[in-house]
Amino acid sequence: MATADEEFFGYGSGPDEEVYGKDLLRAQVERDLSQSDRISMILGPGHVSGKGDVAWYAGSCTIEATVEGQDVRMEGRITAVLKKVGERWLIAMSHFAMPFGGQETGQSWPEAK
Repeated sequence: MATADEEFFGYGSGPDEEVYGKDLLRAQVERDLSQSDRISMILGPGHVSGKGDVAWYAGSCTIEATVEGQDVRMEGRITAVLKKVGERWLIAMSHFAMPFGGQETGQSWPEAK
């Protein structure tokens, strides 16, 4: 929580995972932790850019967890915006998404033939 901005907002992969503010972020993290025995996130290849006191990141990531004794692996994409406050970089926004399974490679629309 120390790296999150007070006005943080973000989205997770679930339909109810919309977070506005550090208090809701804390509640979301607590929910995630309470529903798993173990959780980790591995960042894959990504891109970072920035200007002044703002930076942004986009890349792939893998979230691994153990839930009720079963291993769960989620391959996804993550974007984040960071802002510099004093000497610290804080996460102001993040979005985790998983590619839509019904959309074939090379197609712009799900179920397109």
